[in-house]
This record gives sequence, structure tokens and C-alpha cells, in this order.
Amino acid sequence: MLNNLPLVYFHGIIPGLYMALWPVYVVGDNPESITFTAALDDMVSSRDLEVFADSGEEQMQLRRQYVTTQARRRLHQRAFRERVLQAYRNQCALCRLRHAAFDRFFLTIRPDFIIEVRADIPEEEDGPTLRHAFQGIHGQHIVLPARKALHPTVAHLEQRYARFTELADFANLS
Repeated sequence: MLNNLPLVYFHGIIPGLYMALWPVYVVGDNPESITFTAALDDMVSSRDLEVFADSGEEQMQLRRQYVTTQARRRLHQRAFRERVLQAYRNQCALCRLRHAAFDRFFLTIRPDFIIEVRADIPEEEDGPTLRHAFQGIHGQHIVLPARKALHPTVAHLEQRYARFTELADFANLS
């Protein structure tokens, strides 16, 4: 901390898988509780800590919160992705293929775990992949992980389904 040297932090995503984050700087030390505070930041910003410290504790705390929040968001997304891939054996729970149709709103999962394909997809004719991967799964139940704790959260599916229907309504207006 005193020398302002960067560290590499290995964050555990799932057992046996780590994400390396750098540069990480120690920005605070509490010997009584045997803890320290680290910030994921670039070297230039970290050298400017003294400038922020001179501008007041409130601004220093805001800066640290912003950097920490940004790092936490990235870690969670990666951890979530890895858990989902592992739970579903690296295949799509909807069409059993390895693609991003869900992320692109081609299809969604309703809160009752039923697959709904975007209305314009079944109208297209694009060979066997489209026919079997999308048209054939509309109205089917998704494949759920064996452990109930790994099932999708209904509240999250409700939010996602609302977004899916908003986009579908928008597409129909175009």
C-alpha cells in the first residue's frame, strides 16, 4: 500500500475456476480487525488517490464505491454465466444447441417454464436448424437442472418475459 504497487486478485467464480483482476491496489489498512480495503483501478487513478483525499473524505468514498461497484457487477455476471453453463451442461436449456437465441430475444422462458418463440420466427423458412431448434420447441417445457436450487428464479423470468413482450410489441408496430 505504501509503495502503491499493483496486485493481481484471483476471484473464485465456481470451484476450480478463477477470474484474474488487475491492477488491484490496497487503499486502506485496519490492523485492529486484520482487514484491508482494495480498489480495482488503473495505475494513474490509483496514484491520484492523494488528490482525491485532499478534496475530502466524501469524494474519496464516492470514488471507491464507484470502482468497487463496477468490479462487483462484472464478477457477478461472470459467476452467474459459469454457474448456468455448468448447470445446463454447456447447452441451451431451450433448444439444446449452443447459441445465443435467448440473449437476442428470439425466444424466452415464461414464468411457468414454458418456451415462447418470437412470433415472426415460425413464419421464416431457413432450413432444418430453424425448424427443429426454434419452431419445434415453441410451447415446450424447458429442461430444468436436477437440483431445484439451480432452477431459474420466477421473478427474474417475469421481468425477462415482460421485456420480451415489449420488444415483440415494438417489432409488430414496425
